[in-house]
Amino acid sequence: MSVRVLGLDPGWTTGWFLASGYTAVTWGSGRDPATALAGIEPVDVVVFEDAMDLEKVAPLRPLFPVPWVGITPQQLQRRLFNRVLGRHQSQGPLARRELIRRGFGCTVTDPHALDAAMVALWYVAGVAAAKAPDLGRLAVWDVLVIDAGDGEETYQVVPPNTADPTAGLISWDSPLVWALKNARPGDRVTVPAPGGDWECILVRVDGA
Repeated sequence: MSVRVLGLDPGWTTGWFLASGYTAVTWGSGRDPATALAGIEPVDVVVFEDAMDLEKVAPLRPLFPVPWVGITPQQLQRRLFNRVLGRHQSQGPLARRELIRRGFGCTVTDPHALDAAMVALWYVAGVAAAKAPDLGRLAVWDVLVIDAGDGEETYQVVPPNTADPTAGLISWDSPLVWALKNARPGDRVTVPAPGGDWECILVRVDGA
């Protein structure tokens, strides 16, 4: 059963986003979150951005007698923007919407709910990474640089639900990751594929 995560962006207008694993359940925002959130259940954990407006959190705690996890913008940056979207990706609204689209498969336009979704995704991505199989010398979020004979290509190891090969995000279950998991830079490996096996050289691995 997937953990149900309620992300909160506390403030004068509080945003919320409820997810069951990588499945979006509901989201919204308002100036009376206690009333709106009273009907939301079940919830396994509440995750909130603890950089500001902490006084807005206190009245909501009695609604959810579950663990509350506070995170900082810096933690969001390291786990989500740097690792999922790439180290040079901007943090603007378009980048946030794209990240939520990849993570939850939905589009959130409300800025407060969008920030709450970011917080929820931070937690879900961490839970998913903890469930990763043994990847040998690799780890989730590592960036792989390979050479398949036509120049260098860059891929990042991500949980299956956030994989997007066209964007260079490959699942930890992918044939390429499994072929490279015990390789060292300079090693040539064979990657199985439906259309025929192919070879590549591991150029380097950059840890996230």
